Amino acid sequence: MILDSTINKRLDGRKILVAEDDTALLKRLVELLASYTGKKPTTVNSAANLLSELQENGAAYDAAVIDVMLPQTEADFEKMMECRQKLDQITSIFRKMQSLNRLTSEQEEQLEDARDDREFTLNILNTLVDRRAGVRALQTYLTGTNISGQHTLGVSPSAPAKPHVPVLFLTAVGNEEAKNSADSLPAPVHWLVKPVSPEVLLNAICALLTPTA
Repeated sequence: MILDSTINKRLDGRKILVAEDDTALLKRLVELLASYTGKKPTTVNSAANLLSELQENGAAYDAAVIDVMLPQTEADFEKMMECRQKLDQITSIFRKMQSLNRLTSEQEEQLEDARDDREFTLNILNTLVDRRAGVRALQTYLTGTNISGQHTLGVSPSAPAKPHVPVLFLTAVGNEEAKNSADSLPAPVHWLVKPVSPEVLLNAICALLTPTA
């Protein structure tokens, strides 16, 4: 891993918020950041949880790493987990069938059902992910309005803007709509396209941080 020579000093003791719905990636991020900051980062897995954490504790964070594509709610996240487990099961069926030299009529029918189940499950999964969820949550936290400029319930239009948390957005290739919507944010954000190497991620976070005294 090739890192800036000052990275340990710059990350030590820093408090990081991570919003990510991919549990495998989240685990890697937590382990990586904890090894350099000396403390486990706070994690959330949905846009609603992200907004709630920012509203309650936003000023306490030195930086936030946010997957821009998130489920809206905890319930949506649970449904996503069920869909991913279903896809894993379907993948196992495909692999089993591929290992066979010849399929029986019953196995061919099972394979066709698996293909249909995969398409159906993927469609459900796509409906559970908001491609701009991270931007929406940050917008609401900072200004009390959504991306369309509408004030959110419980937030006064005259309320002062919240302290800006330095944000590093993680996004998939081609998610230009999220980047375009981020232009309306009152503070700059930074972007990385997944997959991203640990050294690039850590150096990008360091670039966001205000130097310690």
